[in-house]
Amino acid sequence: MLQIQKRLQKLKEAIRPDDNTFTFEELCRSMWRQNKKGYLELANSPRNLHLRARIPEFEREDLEAQRARDRSR
Repeated sequence: MLQIQKRLQKLKEAIRPDDNTFTFEELCRSMWRQNKKGYLELANSPRNLHLRARIPEFEREDLEAQRARDRSR
């Protein structure tokens, strides 16, 4: 349990260093950015439908960001 608390604290500091709080969506987005393959594997579990539901949104954001980078070149 102590390891989980330490990991959550590190995530809090990385996601929102100013006030050390974050939403579930921010946590998911952070996980997606750090390790898409790991997020997809985790979301593939039947228990994690809430994670799977966010994948299209994150993929859309990635595509929009890539298009913006391509236009700026």
